Amino acid sequence: MVRKLFLKGAKKIVAFALTATIAAQGSVLVKAGDYTKEEIKVDISEWLSKDGYYVYPLTPKNPEWQELEDYLDKLEVCKIPPEILKNLSDEQLLQAIIDYPLIYDVFFFSTLKEGTDHLAKTCDAYSELLQRDGAKEVLFNEVIRRKTVEPVSMMTQNKENNLETVSMTAEDEIILDALVALTVLQEKIDIELSDEEAIALADASTLVDIYDPAITISERADVAVPMTPNGTRVYYVMYNCEHFAPAYHVTADSAIMNTYGVTLVSTGTCRYNCHSYAWHSQSTDNPYWIPDPNPYMTDGSYTRVMNGNVNTNATSVVPGDIVVYTGRSHSAILTGSVSGEPIATRTLISKWGISGVFIHRTTQVPSDYPTDSLSVWHR
Repeated sequence: MVRKLFLKGAKKIVAFALTATIAAQGSVLVKAGDYTKEEIKVDISEWLSKDGYYVYPLTPKNPEWQELEDYLDKLEVCKIPPEILKNLSDEQLLQAIIDYPLIYDVFFFSTLKEGTDHLAKTCDAYSELLQRDGAKEVLFNEVIRRKTVEPVSMMTQNKENNLETVSMTAEDEIILDALVALTVLQEKIDIELSDEEAIALADASTLVDIYDPAITISERADVAVPMTPNGTRVYYVMYNCEHFAPAYHVTADSAIMNTYGVTLVSTGTCRYNCHSYAWHSQSTDNPYWIPDPNPYMTDGSYTRVMNGNVNTNATSVVPGDIVVYTGRSHSAILTGSVSGEPIATRTLISKWGISGVFIHRTTQVPSDYPTDSLSVWHR
């Protein structure tokens, strides 16, 4: 009954409805903002599956999810009320992380560390688990359990060698990569890891090259250094993407389109990122991952034609201009017809971390791409 009532008001935060329900049942009433660390037992059975795991009231599988237009709307319905959160066991929190509808956020940034920090702020289950003493053991043990199953990228090699293995799906492989990132790149956990545990975590991930600086190439004699139009050298790194099976990106891109309501332009790759796509080249052969687009913005190669927020009228902005989010967290190319309408209503195209290139609106990107201070640049 509680869940049906929630679905009718999917765009509103769940805490208020839940608090009222708890009060009606005679349980202790605790406002979300007034919660203390006192242990308060609450009947959470209506929020659990038959296996005892927390079930998000809305996910991309629900028609109501598609009605949520902006990222912040989706983030709101993924919140777990404090009264429920504090009463979930470590194992239930772990499953809530795995089932988190926006778990793909971890892959959208120029570094996986940024993605990990983002989820620590936005995923309630992950944030709560990090406050508990057993966080490292719970996450580490789950990674080790999952790594015993061969990833999709190993299937061909094993078949050629006549080896019998149980292969994980591309979706399972993506979740494993996310869990490794949320473990080894989380400072609160990293300080507790032994050298052997850290190595085991890196070995479990498809993204091992991104975790290992020794494999990341920042200079290569046979590759020309990217330059701004005015000739300023641009720092870059290069990642080895050969270990990615095609099914990995196909699965990820499909899930992202369904989850975030965006349109795919080209499939994912770890070779180039949003800044490289927007400022250097839109070619799928682009080999450069550019962490910071600052040289393009400071050497006179581009002129800033707008500085404001998503609601600023963009009278001087034209298709092909580059939109930069607060703190140079994300770069995107403006598309569509010329108009003076606010940036919030205009169409953009950008690369999302190691995922694909997507057509989207300004407000459909993760919340760590702030929209309160956008700048637009013209060549």
